[in-house]
Amino acid sequence: MIALDILPTITRDIELVENTPELEGVDLIPYLNGEAEGRPHETLFFRFFHDIAYRKGDWVLTWNDQHKIAGEKRSRRDLVKEDVRAMLFNLNDDVAQRRDLRNEEPEKFKELFNEYLELLKEFPEPEYPALFDTPYTVEFTEDL
Repeated sequence: MIALDILPTITRDIELVENTPELEGVDLIPYLNGEAEGRPHETLFFRFFHDIAYRKGDWVLTWNDQHKIAGEKRSRRDLVKEDVRAMLFNLNDDVAQRRDLRNEEPEKFKELFNEYLELLKEFPEPEYPALFDTPYTVEFTEDL
């Protein structure tokens, strides 16, 4: 479930608006009452500035303030973009995302990374300049 699922779920039962393909999100009622099985979303994509997560099933590909997640005491200001790289986790085995499987699962990494690159093509360019510069960008992929 993600926040975008709230509107389609609520509007279905109170009939304010019809659920249409234009509404982002999924009506969760069939999942809650047992009519639907599985997961409401095949994939999930989150982006907050340059923090990104792309999830497919139990796998998640992330770029973020990874050093803090890994327990290191480093500020985002201390990061060099070459130090920030995509990390791969299996949430079924590692819900805390502490063990990067990028090197152990190179095929899964490439699969998710290529899907992420295709997904990026769907997003428009920013219409306004950024309020501040960031020390790294997600698009830094020279180490692939």
